[in-house]
Amino acid sequence: MVRPHGISNKNAIEQLANSVSGSGILRTRIDTNGNRLFDVNQPVAQLQKNQAVETGVGRIVIKKGNFYIPKYTVGIGATVGSGYTVPSDGIYQVDANVAVSGVAIETFAGSVLVNGVPASGTTSFATVDARGAASIVITGIVHARAAQNINVGIKSLHGTITTIGSEDLVHAPAAILRIIKLGSDELSFSG
Repeated sequence: MVRPHGISNKNAIEQLANSVSGSGILRTRIDTNGNRLFDVNQPVAQLQKNQAVETGVGRIVIKKGNFYIPKYTVGIGATVGSGYTVPSDGIYQVDANVAVSGVAIETFAGSVLVNGVPASGTTSFATVDARGAASIVITGIVHARAAQNINVGIKSLHGTITTIGSEDLVHAPAAILRIIKLGSDELSFSG
């Protein structure tokens, strides 16, 4: 909250307030007492996928070369089609961790998806342990327009994928997706 003292400060704050959007990254508004408020408006979402605590319940088998796309059950911003529908244009940082299993020689590839399309430069790989299980860490920075959907997808390179439920992970989520809007209104970047 800003409380200007003196006419010069009041004019400076009014000029700043008039040049700032009411809905952008830095926004301004007036509270019920007439004070000018400035704050940062950066959406943050954290979604989790949980499954039943009964062995075998909720598992899905995905064929080689097809994306397994988690559908989240917990989190503000979770949508019916899964993933996070962004509220405004911008650049978003995506961090995800997805647990899956396959055959013992398997390698998995995970990517950030924007409207179901893999974003360039976001693919990461994970090899399985002796049991055939892996936790794939996926990170990336993507640009998205308002109403586009951000999620992650996992592909197997050799065999099928079996999704892991919380019963396998001792009540841990089978997938976690964290999305943060970065402090930039630029819609493109290079690299």
